[in-house]
Amino acid sequence: SKVRDGDVLLSKNGTFPLGFFNPGISSKRYVGIWYNKVSERKVVWIANRDNPINNSFRVLSINQTGNLALYDEKSNFLARSTDTSSKTRSYAQLLDSGNLVLMEKTSKYVTWQSFDYPTNTLLPGMKVGLKQKTSLNRFLTSWRSNDDPGSGCRSFKPDLSGAPQLFVYRGLARLMSTCEQSATKFECTCLPGYEPKSPSKWYLRDGSGGCTRKRNVSMCRNREGFLKVGPVKLPDVLRARVELDTRSADCELKCLTNCSCSAYAATVAGD
Repeated sequence: SKVRDGDVLLSKNGTFPLGFFNPGISSKRYVGIWYNKVSERKVVWIANRDNPINNSFRVLSINQTGNLALYDEKSNFLARSTDTSSKTRSYAQLLDSGNLVLMEKTSKYVTWQSFDYPTNTLLPGMKVGLKQKTSLNRFLTSWRSNDDPGSGCRSFKPDLSGAPQLFVYRGLARLMSTCEQSATKFECTCLPGYEPKSPSKWYLRDGSGGCTRKRNVSMCRNREGFLKVGPVKLPDVLRARVELDTRSADCELKCLTNCSCSAYAATVAGD
């Protein structure tokens, strides 16, 4: 079976369609999955985000190697959307979870699934991190703009050095802040003693520059103290030193006398 431009493949419950679309005001065509029952289209996955199509006639089908591929009206190959190899006949199915799977017809074995290749949306049931059997690192990447869903500069992925942790990255740099969530807003601010590196961008809700230490603040061993911050995830295991059987007061004293120490955290075994 084939999906032609203008047609859609619906999940069983009708929540998600798979088809061709134009993002924003772009004239380029993409193959994607979006929510079906919302007033404004919300795309949750794109097959060819970094390889848009300009050709006026497009068909999505499964080729002889069991991969989803795009062709023009003369059956000329345009782009491959999956990377798998199957010696038996396969078929595609869009699940009610929004996961597009390729399965072998006889064994029903899943040879490929879109949940292993997320774009910018984390759906229920989708996992982020390393898939140990295949060493596939699954992570989210932002769009470049509302009109260009190509891979952007921000990503949400694990740092696998040391104890695995999830971070938001801007390029190769990790973005850190403290955020407050309520029923009406989700807002991030700099930690006490720090200020936005670029106040003008921060005012425009662009915190990509991060925070920097405030000028004229007290320096090490000059009667400085600590402010309690929470709820936050502490500490960064890549930069923290763990000392067992140490009281909270002792941690505070050691941090005050160590000019390379910025903060301390105390945990109780089992927490």
